[in-house]
Amino acid sequence: MTINVVAVTIEATSAPYDATSVEGNYSFCPDGVMYPAVVGGGPIVPAIVHGQLVNGSASVTLVASDNFGTNVLNWALIMNIRGMPTVKASNLTINFSNGSTQDIWTILTNNGWNPTQLP
Repeated sequence: MTINVVAVTIEATSAPYDATSVEGNYSFCPDGVMYPAVVGGGPIVPAIVHGQLVNGSASVTLVASDNFGTNVLNWALIMNIRGMPTVKASNLTINFSNGSTQDIWTILTNNGWNPTQLP
């Protein structure tokens, strides 16, 4: 069985007055029912992926949700970027059919996420 993966890119830019580059970290955790839609298939247990933004950027390779049935494999995300509220999202579908490389902000928006509004 061929398993498709998606390279998820994270890009955050510094404000014009910032003297340093953007700092932050992220964690992707498998979510969903975790059992494939095939008879006798075992659980899907992809790795939890975490890391740091380097100069405001990161690229993460994740197993695509559309390798399996609906809601079998989704992803949960916690992302901290200095100066922003923590981004928390669950049940994210990251489908290979949307491209082998995708931007995290597009993925979040496509999954109904709305940014926290600061006063």
